[in-house]
Amino acid sequence: MTITVNRKILILMALLILAMILSLGILGFIHIEQADREIAESLLFWSIVSAVVSAALFAAVLLKAASLSRSLDRLISQGAHRDLVPGRDFMTLGKLGKQLTTIFNQISRQNLLKARKISSMHDLVEFLVKNAQRPTVVCDVTGVIHYANEDVKESLNIDRMDIMGERLDIVASSIPFADIRAVLLQSRQPEDSIDSQYNFTCYPIENSAGDLAYIVFLFNSKANYFSRRETRQITGTPRWNGLASGIGALMKGRFRNKQ
Repeated sequence: MTITVNRKILILMALLILAMILSLGILGFIHIEQADREIAESLLFWSIVSAVVSAALFAAVLLKAASLSRSLDRLISQGAHRDLVPGRDFMTLGKLGKQLTTIFNQISRQNLLKARKISSMHDLVEFLVKNAQRPTVVCDVTGVIHYANEDVKESLNIDRMDIMGERLDIVASSIPFADIRAVLLQSRQPEDSIDSQYNFTCYPIENSAGDLAYIVFLFNSKANYFSRRETRQITGTPRWNGLASGIGALMKGRFRNKQ
């Protein structure tokens, strides 16, 4: 509809311009004929030539617009039944085809990035559901914290709302985030890390392209209950024998304290 309206406006403008050119030529011929007929005839001749050239240019523009309109309608119709190939389908559009190819590639790249982010978010949500009872912090590959549950206050001694959007290596300076990221990029496996202040296991979350998207830190606030080997389990669920041995160790410690 937009192309049709613009075409009508263009035709109207062309007719007005042609009428003005011919009118100026005729009026000039009438006024100048009495003084110098040769000049008047030349003025009329060039006005007619200008009108013809202008009409030809406007006709070329209209034909090009009609051709582009038909090509775009055909592409829209084909796109409803198959995937468009920019290098092949946009060739008939000339310079406009190159611009459409650039736009198409940019949109496709953005859609691919969003699809990868959605895939990584799916894995992340599934992982967090399985480990809902653990103190958890989720960072992107730059170290910015995107999620932290309520239990993380027990491990970091800070409220979760105070660390959202902050960098992990600033909130907890003793956690070497850059080194952890480098290790996860190589191993792509859960890694235990114990420093002087924190005891945690970090898990890599990848997108559909296999790129590292998020790093999940599960803090072992009750480290006596679980061994480092058990915290490597991706589900985060402790083994019963590890739990029993941890409880037994605590009971023995309390018994000794009473003695």
